[in-house]
Amino acid sequence: MTATNGRVSFGIKTSQSNVTYDDILKIWLEADEEPLFEHAWLWDHFIPLRGPANGAALEAWTLLAALAAQTKRLRLGVIVTSNRIRPPAVLAKMAATVDVISRGRLEFGIGAGGSEQSDPALSQIVHREYDAYGIDLVPTREAIGALAEALTRQLADEVVKPVLAAIGR
Repeated sequence: MTATNGRVSFGIKTSQSNVTYDDILKIWLEADEEPLFEHAWLWDHFIPLRGPANGAALEAWTLLAALAAQTKRLRLGVIVTSNRIRPPAVLAKMAATVDVISRGRLEFGIGAGGSEQSDPALSQIVHREYDAYGIDLVPTREAIGALAEALTRQLADEVVKPVLAAIGR
């Protein structure tokens, strides 16, 4: 559920851990036919957060592209894509591709991703996923700084420079 301009909207979020593509597709197709639901979301985790770490877990952006091709109306996206799992320029290309496949229905959410936590239980959850893929954990401040730098660079390359070129500067 989200609120936009004082209006509440409803959506769905499906987990892609320990379920099949067909199970997820069925839910998304049903939601696509129900006007009450305006958006649908996946999450950006490579392994199940609970249960065996080697359990089934479909990758979010690949799955989102498949679901975008099968649905017609729902706005769609990945809840808080980590900027440290995929290089920003690659992620921008992936997002642009999904936006084309969905015919402009992509909602883009990005964040700093997992970081060291003061609570050992939370830190263990983050380490479980990042360690499985050889991704270094960094302090929260460093993760947010990297996100800000990536967004600034990406915006400059993708938005600012073409606009300046178009106006002859």
